Amino acid sequence: MKTRHVVALVVTLVFVLLLGGVLWRIRAGASGAAADSTDAASGSDSVKAAIRSEAASSAFAADVAVPVRGGAVRKDTFVEWVKADGRAEPRRSATIRTEQVEGQVMAVPVREGEVVSAGAVLARLDTTTYALDLEQAEADSAKAAADYLNRTLFDEQMQNDSLRRERRRQARIRSGLAGAVVQVAKARNKLEHTTLRAPFRGTVAGLAVQAGARVGQGDSVAAVLDLSEVDVEVGVLETDLPHLAPGREATATFSALPGETFHGRLLTVNPVVDPDSRTARVTVRLENPRAHIVPGMSASVRIAGELYAGRTFVPREAVVERDRRDVVFVFAPADSGSATGRAEWKYVHTGLTNDRYVEILPPEPGTNQEMLAPGEIVLTEGQETLVHDAKVRLTNADSLVIGGGGATAGAPGRTAAGGGGPTTAADGDRSTASGGRRSAASGAGR
Repeated sequence: MKTRHVVALVVTLVFVLLLGGVLWRIRAGASGAAADSTDAASGSDSVKAAIRSEAASSAFAADVAVPVRGGAVRKDTFVEWVKADGRAEPRRSATIRTEQVEGQVMAVPVREGEVVSAGAVLARLDTTTYALDLEQAEADSAKAAADYLNRTLFDEQMQNDSLRRERRRQARIRSGLAGAVVQVAKARNKLEHTTLRAPFRGTVAGLAVQAGARVGQGDSVAAVLDLSEVDVEVGVLETDLPHLAPGREATATFSALPGETFHGRLLTVNPVVDPDSRTARVTVRLENPRAHIVPGMSASVRIAGELYAGRTFVPREAVVERDRRDVVFVFAPADSGSATGRAEWKYVHTGLTNDRYVEILPPEPGTNQEMLAPGEIVLTEGQETLVHDAKVRLTNADSLVIGGGGATAGAPGRTAAGGGGPTTAADGDRSTASGGRRSAASGAGR
């Protein structure tokens, strides 16, 4: 009996071992298949990478031109701009009031925001009373004139001129003619004031009356604003005052008018410095032909400050850094006027910098820096990862003069009035060349 139990136990153990072996082999087979699949996928990725690498190598081998943008090297007056904020005010404004008259408003033929010409009617008051007053004054004047004539009827027969003049003076006083003439003028003036007119061409604002309303003497009816130009009053630091003069070029932007830049001139400079803020008040007058600027708008103003004549400069985007050195890529066209050419890497010595331009100085002694010539085209976009002598294609060639022997791209700068000297589009704030460079990926130098 005991022997049978032992045999059964042994048989069961053997069966379990056999079953475990079978299961282990099945799992091992599945793992091997997965590994083979992974190896196959890895092999596929490697092939793809190799294909991409080969394709890239083929592209370089084919010498494909890299699309870039360029800008011209310029030699002109470099301007440092003084920045300040302020609010727009109309060039001139007038508040129209009911001077000397009162009464009911009969008509208001204008609306707020309407542009009116000089002399345009803004409102009319009831003229009944003032017309009657004028008639009465004219009647009194006629009566006084008749009395005067009666008093001087035979004066022409007098031989003494002095006596004749004195009699006429006395006659005017006694007849009341002088006073009557004054009363006629006053009555006519009041009647004319019942029609309120615009003193100059401008925009109607602050319309305070409507037909049927009653107004008293001195009440405001409307305002007229001349918005053909606007003034912006700003405070500038006392350290900037020596560099400012009336007539200097100025520009302004408004947060309410994104994308628009308005041009003008520095109108006045107040020579008094506020002891608390250490600023002085200056006024800039801006052109506003379409009346987009309205009073009260916040403005960011730039005024041409210190001027540096005869400086060479390039667009700010043209200067990149390689190994902590300033570099520009000069476009060398394949043929005169061609948009395709080579990018020549040049180390440069930079000077003043501002929002749009960087000054290029003569090379420092003992360096491989190079000077740029006015009219050369430097790359301003797409050059960050280029190497020396890379083939490039200018995408904005139509706006540039290529191979023109010193011609520059873009319109020439303005000339500032008031003895300020010439100014250019080399705009920016008062800053130095110590920062603001774009950093390019390091590549092989020349």
